[in-house]
Amino acid sequence: MRQKVTGPEPAALVEVQRDFESWRNTHPGRTPFPENLWVAAAAVAAEHGIYRTAKLLRLDSSRLKRRMPGAAAAPKLAPPAFVELFASGGYPPAECVIEMDRPRQGRLRLELKAWRTADVADVVRQLWSQSE
Repeated sequence: MRQKVTGPEPAALVEVQRDFESWRNTHPGRTPFPENLWVAAAAVAAEHGIYRTAKLLRLDSSRLKRRMPGAAAAPKLAPPAFVELFASGGYPPAECVIEMDRPRQGRLRLELKAWRTADVADVVRQLWSQSE
């Protein structure tokens, strides 16, 4: 069984840890860290490892990893296109099913009975704008 070797933390890592602790002591909880602290954390993580740094600085390792130099940013997706619906005749259909699929956010399925075209378009716009 492999034993974990622990030693003194590197000076650069300890210095950044002090900066984070000092900032935490002067700001209320859940306040976002300033960019200069994230830059310093990313710099020491590049040298000493993401998980070691995240553990010592009490950070989420996945957020730290996203801030590392060279981390690929998520591609911007084009906003979804909307299709205007026109009902034939003056009567709404008895039933309508609308399915929308958005990569990485999921699928939306609406089953409507006795609907108006304008109402459906408004509902779809509202749902998509809230999911962004």
